[in-house]
Amino acid sequence: MNNKTELYFDFFDEIAMILVSELGLSYLEAFHKTKEIILEDDWELNLPHEEIVKITTLTKALNKETFTQEDIRLALQLLTVKAYQAMNQKLSLMTPDTVNYLFSRIINRKFSGQSLTILDINLGTSNLLQTVANHFPGDKELIGIELNPVLVQLAASWADLQNNELKIYWQDVMTPIHDLVDLEIGDLDDGIYEKTVPPSHPLATTKITYYPYLAISSQLANLKDQGYFIYLVNNDFFNQPGAQLFRNFLNNWATLLGLIVLPETMFQSEKQRKSILIGKKTILNAWDLLIFPIANLSKSQLPTLLAKLDQFTDKL
Repeated sequence: MNNKTELYFDFFDEIAMILVSELGLSYLEAFHKTKEIILEDDWELNLPHEEIVKITTLTKALNKETFTQEDIRLALQLLTVKAYQAMNQKLSLMTPDTVNYLFSRIINRKFSGQSLTILDINLGTSNLLQTVANHFPGDKELIGIELNPVLVQLAASWADLQNNELKIYWQDVMTPIHDLVDLEIGDLDDGIYEKTVPPSHPLATTKITYYPYLAISSQLANLKDQGYFIYLVNNDFFNQPGAQLFRNFLNNWATLLGLIVLPETMFQSEKQRKSILIGKKTILNAWDLLIFPIANLSKSQLPTLLAKLDQFTDKL
């Protein structure tokens, strides 16, 4: 954690803890109220005078500092984890920064000099999307799909605090949205989709229940022709029930270009191992999926690895 991230965390956390102590709020409730205090000048709370003075002093001190969007995002990660720990819940909904930075590297390489409309189809707290946005040098429009109301509110607060404009569709990913985008991304939940797939879904008649297959297929309609999709998927992605039916459908719309296999050391078990899947909404009949295995992410090997990753990305 860098000094600026630590400073932002400390200011934010101290305000939030005053609200927890004085108003009996949960830490998550205090998180959102602290966001309002930081961003709004005319906030009012039923607090003792000395606590109002403390909060005002902390807010002024925070706003005098200069923080990058990444300083703030990294602090928000820690604050969000603290909020979930206070509820005795484990937050496994944030994509690790190692993966976030790989996504950013690929996207910056592939879309250098362009403006982008980016859709995260599995938004969560928006950690992945915010990382991509903070590192992308061009103009971008950010869109996310999320059904969980707690995560919708968190993603909105994250975006506000980083000054990243974000349109959120509060809905199931199987429901169409009203935007066409250049790039779709997502850290896709592994497992079964337990609801009934809408009749309009392109795989509705196949009886496929594997969530990533259904999510990817559902959102292809919102991707522009020649647009790309980049998803974090489990390593057994291609071995799920209905895999061939999914591939048959996909082959009529898109091409899977590449697979970046992440190091085994990143994961506690074989079942948890993941890869980054890259595809394009175009049909390339003679294309064979390119595979880029990453053995490790040690600092000594990182420059060489990133150079090879750039070369791999250029082929896609």
